[in-house]
Amino acid sequence: SNLKYTILLADTSTKSAYGGIGQLPSTFVIDQKGNIFREYFGHQGKHVLELSIKRLLSRESGDGAGI
Repeated sequence: SNLKYTILLADTSTKSAYGGIGQLPSTFVIDQKGNIFREYFGHQGKHVLELSIKRLLSRESGDGAGI
């Protein structure tokens, strides 16, 4: 897949802004407004994360909200 997205390694203030992080690893898919779209705890395969990101992009573009 040619899907490109930003990875963030959170510092203490970022963790606090999103309500703390109770489990590691934790992955948050965040929309362009800074809202949490999906959160995953534990290891997730690439396909799970790509699907979540594609769903978010589809929702934001208006192409099939709630897929």
